Amino acid sequence: MLVAAVASFAFAVLASTQTPEPAFTPGANAYLAPNQPHWTQLPAEDFPAPVSELDFPNRTLISARHSAQFGSWTISVDPSKPPVALMPGGDCAPVIGLHESCDLEIDGLTCTYANEAPVACSMHLEWSYWVDEYHCNLSASSQSVPMQYCPEGRFLIGGRVVSP
Repeated sequence: MLVAAVASFAFAVLASTQTPEPAFTPGANAYLAPNQPHWTQLPAEDFPAPVSELDFPNRTLISARHSAQFGSWTISVDPSKPPVALMPGGDCAPVIGLHESCDLEIDGLTCTYANEAPVACSMHLEWSYWVDEYHCNLSASSQSVPMQYCPEGRFLIGGRVVSP
């Protein structure tokens, strides 16, 4: 049942009726960004970092006060336990032959399908230096689903909010 729900979520995310931003290629799970995401310019020692908001180019917002609905799926945050951003590959500075892309993991999200019990989920964000593409996937219950839009994040680093 949950596998069917994840497949339904993938269809709902990819078949969104909202008009994509001009920089987005419909049908692909890559956001062709005019500028690289701001988190790629942050040093790895700033992570792990609490995430206060995830802002999507289609004006969707996920935070302690706002959940996002994608078809029958709802992505939310437990206000008492904010999500955490991790930079598993270290600094994102491009080094030819060594660092062709940059990854960020957002752990601690909650995903709910229709009336089923909520499950823990996470987002994987990847910026490619070679082709200036921004890919993102949502992972829930061992399933990974490409998302139509990739977010920017607002992080709490050293007592201050860091955002684009």
